[in-house]
Amino acid sequence: MILITVHFLLFAVHAKAYVNLAFKKPAWQQNNWPKKEIDWGANKSVDGRFTDRSPGGNQCTISAPGRTATLRVDLQSVVRISRIRIFYRTDNTPSPGAYYGRFAGFFIYVSNTTVKEDGYLCFHEKQDINGTPLANQTINCPVYGRYFIYYNERRYGDVYPAYYSKYAYSEVCELQIYGCGNPGLYPENCNPQCSENCQEGRCNIATGNCFGCIPGYRGLWCDRLCDKQTYGLECSLSCGNCSDGETCHHVNGTCLNGCNAGARGELCLKACQPGNYGKNCRYECSANCGVTRGCNRFTGECEGGCKIGWKGVKCDEECDDGMFGYNCNQRCGHCLNDTHCHHINGTCLHGCSFGYKGPPCVKACLPGYYGKDCAYECSDHCKVSRRCNRFTGECEMGCQPGWKGSLCKKECDGGMYGIICNQSCGHCLYDTQCHHGNGTCLGGCSPGYEGFLCIRACLPDNYGKDCVYECSDHCKVSRRCNRFTGECEMGCQPECDGGMYGIICNQSCGHCLNEAQCHHGNGTCLGGCSPGYEGFLCIKDCNEGIYGVHCNQTCGHCFNDTKCHKINGTCLDGCSSGY
Repeated sequence: MILITVHFLLFAVHAKAYVNLAFKKPAWQQNNWPKKEIDWGANKSVDGRFTDRSPGGNQCTISAPGRTATLRVDLQSVVRISRIRIFYRTDNTPSPGAYYGRFAGFFIYVSNTTVKEDGYLCFHEKQDINGTPLANQTINCPVYGRYFIYYNERRYGDVYPAYYSKYAYSEVCELQIYGCGNPGLYPENCNPQCSENCQEGRCNIATGNCFGCIPGYRGLWCDRLCDKQTYGLECSLSCGNCSDGETCHHVNGTCLNGCNAGARGELCLKACQPGNYGKNCRYECSANCGVTRGCNRFTGECEGGCKIGWKGVKCDEECDDGMFGYNCNQRCGHCLNDTHCHHINGTCLHGCSFGYKGPPCVKACLPGYYGKDCAYECSDHCKVSRRCNRFTGECEMGCQPGWKGSLCKKECDGGMYGIICNQSCGHCLYDTQCHHGNGTCLGGCSPGYEGFLCIRACLPDNYGKDCVYECSDHCKVSRRCNRFTGECEMGCQPECDGGMYGIICNQSCGHCLNEAQCHHGNGTCLGGCSPGYEGFLCIKDCNEGIYGVHCNQTCGHCFNDTKCHKINGTCLDGCSSGY
């Protein structure tokens, strides 16, 4: 439906300024006179003739009776109308004429369609005085439209004044519609243009006052912008929640610099969707809100507080200052180097301080353990085995014999052993470290000493490593020598010679090869025996049947198997037969 807005104005312009827009325009009536031989059709109302206002003059529209009567003129374009003149049938009698009862109660519409309800009601004659209305009517109707519609009715059941006709008629002798053919012009002589801000470019034909303003403007001539915080058609709409309280665009309501906190959309009329807040709703509520992404759309303040491990009105800050958990009300454990624990579950991310264990580092080390995360075992060599300080690992009552250091993990060294390493090692071979616990020389004693601890000197007739060697019998003082080197203290006894040996050289050497001197001590023939002898001392004759050096040659066939000469193998009694 097309609506036409109009403001009633007084007609104050000389008639010559307008033209009759209805003259000879197409016309139509609802109830034509049924007889075809006489033309009383609707075109008679716009032919410019109305000097004879009776049926016989053939200058008037005569209609058949009906419960409703309509006469319509098509002005063929939307025009600007100033006033309307109607000359009704009188049968040439003085006004009000003979047919005012048929004229009474009429309606005048101007519309942009052929439907009167789509248009504007310019006039409704509703006097109840007998003798009205007058036959000649001038109606001011400063509107825009294409179709003029005259309408009257006599409906069943409705009660009308007594002078009203029984039926409705449209017996108009002449219809004159004055105005400007170009809807954008107004007097004088329809020349000046309406304001460009007039709605549909239309204004009062007499004054130039706009019938309505395009969106964003106000005032009689639509030359003023909408007041602050208003916009649109007739400035009837309120601006949305623009940024910093600014006014919106006067035409379309757009917030030129965006929306204030809590609003969104071009017009900033929509609240932020759940999960967003702030100007233009461009910020997301924190995922750490107690209700995930649930926050105040203006401030971002979380609804229902924060999730575990977070703090602040927007729940965008992790717990700190040694706290964690819900509302950051739990204290971190003993984290390494006083670092902060995990803000949610309190886990020490870099491990525990010395003496504590477990993810939150609140449990003390069990007995026997110490250090970071209680990862180290106390020494087995603590005086009370595996009992130490849980922070440092220091053995509580000192170390077992042979160990030193606060942790009792270092063996005694530097030639020391025993409790607190305060005993000196004995004379270990090559000055090696003795056993750290009991002082035993593991590699043996240095020459001149014996025993586990290598602190006892060799007996007088022994010498060397661990005193395992006996001094020589040939020392001048028999078996008396230096306990370190074995050197005879007063020199050696003289060696036997001249084929003698023994302690006092009173024993004769055997048959040594080439009459060489035997060993002066034991009489052994060092170079072997002379032919015919064997044994270490070379005093034993070769057995029968063998002879020579080392007695390793067999005798020949001596007579009657007698033995041969032990030195050269000669058969002393001759040879056996055949040899």
